[in-house]
Amino acid sequence: MRAGDKPGTIEKIDQFSFVAKFPQPHGLFMVNHAAGGIGLYPKHYMQQFHKKYNTTNLDQLVQQNNAETWVKLFQTMGTSIPGQPYDAAWYNPERPTLNAWKLVQGFANTTRLVFERNPYYFKVDPAGNQLPYIDRVTFDIIQDREVMVLKATNGEIDMQDRNINTLNNKAVFTDNMKKGTTTSSRRSPRT
Repeated sequence: MRAGDKPGTIEKIDQFSFVAKFPQPHGLFMVNHAAGGIGLYPKHYMQQFHKKYNTTNLDQLVQQNNAETWVKLFQTMGTSIPGQPYDAAWYNPERPTLNAWKLVQGFANTTRLVFERNPYYFKVDPAGNQLPYIDRVTFDIIQDREVMVLKATNGEIDMQDRNINTLNNKAVFTDNMKKGTTTSSRRSPRT
């Protein structure tokens, strides 16, 4: 709720609407809240995991999800798990999102994250075309950095920066640049 060093304010419009105002531009306000703030807890979805709203089968949901309490279940399904990284948001594909892509295959028992285009995403391009343009994004979960470097040099990774963009790897990538350029054109067409 800050733009630079100045606080913003919230004005309630009605039961479902509010206006956030800042004394200077705060272009990432909506993105930040859609990804990790107020957008984590959409009431129409989350109330089934809250004691105040679910008086019929909350204990059953707690048991089915191996949660200790309804509070832990609520935190897990809303992806605000105390002590867990922000990546915890990638565990629950059922949670609605305001992001451009929605999770369809999460961390649980897999080596790949899969996101598909969110049909309810709120942005369009200047011509009125729904964004995002890319229909599907996949991320392989690779624990070993050396395996990640090998996959990148073999042209098996379309894009990666974190964990492998080091001075030690610079020569490896430079030596394999031509090989990677010729194999990276394997992108699948948009469906």
